[in-house]
Amino acid sequence: PAHPIAPVREIPGESQEGVRERPLVLCADDNADLRSYVSHLLAPLYDVIAIGDGEQALETALIYRPDLVVADVMMPHLDGVAFLKALRACPRTAMIPVVLLSARAGEEAKIEGLDAGADDYLAKPFSARELLARVRSQLALSLARRAHEREREDFHTLFMQAPNVFLILRGPEYIVELANPPACRVLHRAHEELLERPLLEAVPELEDTSFRATLDGVLRTGAPYQGKEVSSSVRWRGEGEAKIEYYNYVFSPLRSSEGRIEGVLIDAFAVTEEVIARQEMGRLRAEAESANRMKDEFLAMLGHELRNPLAPMVMALQVMRLRGGASREQDI
Repeated sequence: PAHPIAPVREIPGESQEGVRERPLVLCADDNADLRSYVSHLLAPLYDVIAIGDGEQALETALIYRPDLVVADVMMPHLDGVAFLKALRACPRTAMIPVVLLSARAGEEAKIEGLDAGADDYLAKPFSARELLARVRSQLALSLARRAHEREREDFHTLFMQAPNVFLILRGPEYIVELANPPACRVLHRAHEELLERPLLEAVPELEDTSFRATLDGVLRTGAPYQGKEVSSSVRWRGEGEAKIEYYNYVFSPLRSSEGRIEGVLIDAFAVTEEVIARQEMGRLRAEAESANRMKDEFLAMLGHELRNPLAPMVMALQVMRLRGGASREQDI
């Protein structure tokens, strides 16, 4: 029967920040003596839960989400390999490092355990120093993984709440890893229609534009691509008629830790108000210039019309002046 050994300290759950005071190790082994030995060996440094049954060990792992699991290959109800596969199948426990213990020594047994998904493999009998070294090493990796996971979650939350359009596309098929609400709105797709699908399959109308060529260029060369004031016809479901919006955007290469280009990050932000304001200023300026031209033309025409009736009068005055001059000469 399964009977957990009482830990040295009360086992705390994770805090709201996902951090414990001490790492939690789950030891699963049906051999009571070995279970007790491992538990008391680890207890001065870590919180320990010891379980003698595979099924109960799985239930405990799902509840507490330990930082490390040390499990025997041979256990009742659920053996170590099946237990390991169940852990890996659950998103909550998939990343927990597992050290398998087995009486089977040799390279073949070790490879079999690692192929099953174990992070480490330890053949019985083993020394206390060796077990502590393996546990310490795997916990360091576990803590690094947890920190990386929290960073990814923080970035994901940041991107999902951002007002800008954000798309993360992975691989040459441009699988959508992240699409925030503004991106879904611009692409006229619901989130579930985009996530984990090739972008050009989910939005086939993009295939007939320069969009694919731009993505291919960034993925091939690693050089970012910028677009300025690009128009997009936006209409989300239920919003009625489509409207034109303008965006500045950047296609940036996503690189692995080794520098390999693995995808493309699209960051776009709306500049519709600025573009419309500039267009409105241009329209008002054109109207003002047109009004000035019409005013100048009117004044020119008015001046011409005013000058025409005066021309005969001016001519008559000149004739009269000439006649008046001739009369005076005759009198003399």
